[in-house]
Amino acid sequence: MNVQNEDEEVRYCVTAVLDLLGFAGHLEIAGNDLRTSIGREAVKRLELLEQALGLIAEERVSCELEYPETFHHIRINDAIIFSLDLPDLLKPSVGESVRKGMSAHDILKFFDIDQFEDDQEFRAAYEARLMTDVVGLVLFVGMLARLHLFINRIENSSFFPGARTVIATGYRRPFVTKRAEDFLSANFSFSNAYLAEKSLHGPNFYVDNNVSQLLCANRFAQNLLRFACYTSGVAQFDPYVDYEDVLSLRDTRFLTKPIELTLFRKSFQFRQLDPYPLAHLQLIPRLMSYLQGLKEPADGGKAIAAVARSKIRAMAEGPAVTADEPSAKSLGGMIFDLETDIRVLSELIESGQSPTLQHSMGLK
Repeated sequence: MNVQNEDEEVRYCVTAVLDLLGFAGHLEIAGNDLRTSIGREAVKRLELLEQALGLIAEERVSCELEYPETFHHIRINDAIIFSLDLPDLLKPSVGESVRKGMSAHDILKFFDIDQFEDDQEFRAAYEARLMTDVVGLVLFVGMLARLHLFINRIENSSFFPGARTVIATGYRRPFVTKRAEDFLSANFSFSNAYLAEKSLHGPNFYVDNNVSQLLCANRFAQNLLRFACYTSGVAQFDPYVDYEDVLSLRDTRFLTKPIELTLFRKSFQFRQLDPYPLAHLQLIPRLMSYLQGLKEPADGGKAIAAVARSKIRAMAEGPAVTADEPSAKSLGGMIFDLETDIRVLSELIESGQSPTLQHSMGLK
């Protein structure tokens, strides 16, 4: 096998590690004995991960358009690991962590330049190809955001610390055994996510800026990403402010900043993102004609339909952005994690009512 073929077999991919916080300490308190009452509670936390995987598997059957065609996943103790291979068009040049433009060789490899009459026509084809090639990543991050929201909602209801999710890019060399492909072997996106997690804290959703850069090839994904760059936090008391009620300080929203990390002697930036806006990434392919303005959302008299219409407007327009400071306004809306059927919001946009929601509530 020549060097060129070997290079082509190396894949650029994205891997996410979702890890339950405090699980080792939980077992330690139980004396590492799963037969104790505390030990049984630890097992329930693992069962929650299995429940989440079951919800994903069930939803993929009825909602193919909302999921990447192929991705890998595995649960290892208190963590779930997901990995997605990206199209070759997105693969960076040798020695780089993210693609930086297209070389003449790349253009000849991925495009039939003889079919374009001018640069403008080529540019349109390039942008269309790029938007198509990031669809899998858009759906992948949306799925992970809904998973993160689901796990943390259930964990918080039981007064557990929740889970942290870290998503990172990197290269992998496919490694196939007699039984199946081992997607974690020679997978540096997994290694990057695993190492980065040690420097990132709290039950938060952290995304490699390389992933965010690729998401922005789709302008509607970019709009959701702009909402997600703001997260909620506890407001700091300022004695110079005249509060209406000093005992009732509301949470504030603040713009998160990139966190610089060095992984395997390469510089990476991770940003804490609000997973709620990103959960709506899975809706983009199905609602594309509405986002582009080619179709109008159906009118509906019920409040929930109005919420759906406001949501599609927010996805299409994004948050207000000024020269000085982006808007800190939240995307808002209803719970949208794995226990919320992903078809409901799309049906409300398409017809003004949701047969899926009616069926789940036992209504005719």
